[in-house]
Amino acid sequence: MCGHHAALVIANAVAARNGGRAPATTSFNGPDGFLWRATNELRGQIGAYRDFWPLGVVMAYRAWCEDAGIEAADEIEKALKATAEEVYDPAVISAYGPLPGTKDALQFLAGRGSRLVLVTLGSEDVQIPKLEALGIDPRLFDEMHFEPRGKRERYEELADGADGRRTFVVGDSVDHDMAPFLERGFRGFLVRYAERDCFLQPHEPPPRSNCKVVRGLAGVAASYHRLQDETFWGTP
Repeated sequence: MCGHHAALVIANAVAARNGGRAPATTSFNGPDGFLWRATNELRGQIGAYRDFWPLGVVMAYRAWCEDAGIEAADEIEKALKATAEEVYDPAVISAYGPLPGTKDALQFLAGRGSRLVLVTLGSEDVQIPKLEALGIDPRLFDEMHFEPRGKRERYEELADGADGRRTFVVGDSVDHDMAPFLERGFRGFLVRYAERDCFLQPHEPPPRSNCKVVRGLAGVAASYHRLQDETFWGTP
């Protein structure tokens, strides 16, 4: 259950209880919306462990209702929590599937001797089963770092010890995945997925000149032979 899906579920449930009246979903899932604020606050309190996402969705729903002058409903909270917990169900994850080209791109890069380092928000007991349910072998990664309270410190640590000519950062969020590397002059790929708009982060600043925007991880693999080509990095 991504933020976009959560917003739609809540809007439909609230509208059904209030004669079609519900606040705009952008106030829930938009930039600095209730979901964004609730999950950031909760991550600082308890970390992004297994209960983090279901609790964050419910907290955001309560705040959203309070702001709109609508009474939060227990049955909606229970339904939201149950739906949000589906993100941990291997059957649901497997059916959802990895984003197009992900497995092939990782295998391509690993097969050419690239050292792959995974940094992810969350705990190992949640994220490893997700990888396995998606059919991605965790052994493809030379290092894996699980960061329940935020990734920036880990990225800064990795950037401090990396070779700027041979290290590239890949992520779908400049703020969350790439900034510590890009700020130090490293190059990177900002991944966009048109198939799943909920992954987009429209409130983020535009990429820097040392960052290429690509469609999925397949775009990273397709650019492999040009990584050291200075003309390739001329424009984002």
